[in-house]
Formats: sequence, C-alpha cells, structure tokens
Amino acid sequence: MGKRILIVLFAVVVVAVFGAAVWLSLPVNRTNSLLDDLPTAPTTNPVSEDLFAEQLRTDPIAALQASIAAYDDRAHGFTAEFRKRERMGGKLADEEVIRVAMKDDPHSVLMLWQQGGGAGQGTLYVKGQNGGKMKVWMFRKLIQDVDPQGFVPKQSARYTIEEFGIEQSTKRTLRAWSAIRDAGQLKCEYLGRKVMAEAGGRECFVLKRTSPADMIDPFVTGGPAVEVTDKNRRDSFRTVTVYLDCETRLQVGTEQHRHDGELIASYWFRDVNLNPTFDADTFTTKSFK
Repeated sequence: MGKRILIVLFAVVVVAVFGAAVWLSLPVNRTNSLLDDLPTAPTTNPVSEDLFAEQLRTDPIAALQASIAAYDDRAHGFTAEFRKRERMGGKLADEEVIRVAMKDDPHSVLMLWQQGGGAGQGTLYVKGQNGGKMKVWMFRKLIQDVDPQGFVPKQSARYTIEEFGIEQSTKRTLRAWSAIRDAGQLKCEYLGRKVMAEAGGRECFVLKRTSPADMIDPFVTGGPAVEVTDKNRRDSFRTVTVYLDCETRLQVGTEQHRHDGELIASYWFRDVNLNPTFDADTFTTKSFK
C-alpha cells in the first residue's frame, strides 16, 4: 500500500511540473535534423570587417556562410550566458537567464537556469547517449528522461535542444534564408553596426530580413512546415533580425517580430568563452548541483 502511494505521489509531481504526464511516454514521430547536411563555405582566414559588411549589404547568404566558417575555424565548443524570451500560445514569457556549456563532438548541451524556467532547473543532452533523450532536472532532486522532440519540449521552447548552439543558430538561419532566396523572396536590409546591451555591450553587425507573409519555423530543421492560421498567428513572425559580433563574426543575437511589431522571440549569447576546457563531469548529471 505504501509503495502504491509513493508511485501516485511521484506521478502527481510530474503532472504538476510538465502538465499531462501521459505525454512523456507517448511514441514520438522524430525528425532527423538537416543542419548537418548543410554545405558551408571553405574555412579560410576571416574576411575583413569591411568585406564582411559589404557581404551583409549585397550577399547576406555569403555573410552567413562566412560566419559559420569563422566558428569552424576557431571553435569546437563554448560556455556563455544565454538569455531568451519566447511567445508560446500567444503569451510572451518572461526572460530566462541560463548558464550554458556546449561541445560540438558529440553535440552536447548543458543548461542551468539562473532566472525563469519554471520548476525546471537544468537540462542535459548528449547526442548518442541516454537513448536519444535529454535529462531534465527539477526541484534539485528529481531527474526525468524526456524526448527532445516530445510534447513537453514543444510546449516550452520554439526550437529543439538538438540544434542548440551559436553555429547551429546560424546554420538554421542560412538554411531558411537560402530557401527563401531560391524562391525569389529574400528581402534583407543591412542596418549597420550597433553596440548591443543585450549582447553584453558587444558591437554587432545588424541584418534584418522581412518576410512577405507570417511564418513559424518548424521545431526541428527539415520538419513538417508549420501552417500559419488564425489559431497560431499570434506566435508567427514577419521579421528576423540577426546580430553578428563585429570581432568574431559569430551570430550572438536573434530577434523575431510579428507583423504588428510585437516581439515573438529573442535569443542572446553573452560572455561567450570559446574552447573552454571541460572536465569529465561537465556533460553528466553531476553538473546538476
């Protein structure tokens, strides 16, 4: 009897945190990310600031390729403070402040919430481990296995942790913008250089794309296209503005705005430390403390 009570209490805790616990065990139709299939520019010496600015004005696709090449040339992982706000179900959430560690090979992500995030305090994902699931840390004690493309992540984020990272953000931008260019609908405006408080006071190149129609990105790159309807239009965006660090050329900020100017999402990397030395326990649940 006592054992049954403990099981029921555990289920109640999970429901309180995640919504409907039954969704955690349902089979998921998974989508393989297409980001790794995206060709990038050959790694070369970084282009000059003047040439990079000219690319942003005249050939934004080449500029995004140069940004990816700049990361490939110098980085294989990083730590940073990650700040995000996202509109979900028509409601713009409060800003979340997250300490993140990310390693490229294998793709590994550790997130520890400093502000926001609800009951969740940390997530851990390592490609090829834990049966493809991520670890979610709650209440400083409870650790739950969650499918990164399951119901719960899709209710709490607009993009999968499987594609998290500075380079991954630029690859996602490049893939989307390349498809729009091929359709003859790419409209970009280079807005010059600006010191961004959101990026920790870094000076950034600013590039804005305006879409002819409302858009919602798929949760996973290459996943089913999301049709914008009256039901989800409040979560759609019309413009995307990317911020590329003037010194490193890396995409440290992204903002999406609705047709009426309302913020849909913002993502900022601050205090970026490239190529830190990670200890053996960084990408394990021992970091949940």
